[in-house]
Amino acid sequence: MDLWSVVKADLTVADMIRPAEGFGPHCAMPIDFGAIVAGRDPVAIDATICRMVGLDVAKVPYFDAAR
Repeated sequence: MDLWSVVKADLTVADMIRPAEGFGPHCAMPIDFGAIVAGRDPVAIDATICRMVGLDVAKVPYFDAAR
């Protein structure tokens, strides 16, 4: 988020084709999700991906800091 306050990206792209599930990077297992998510707001992209995989954004401390 510090970097975003200085340099604004025109587009953020997240590869959700085969994301890792579990405790990574050493124990994660790739799953087939088959999606690419893109947008202008990187925090919104992260929140959207959390909702897509069923993760409650209220339980992710990063979003408190991003608010």
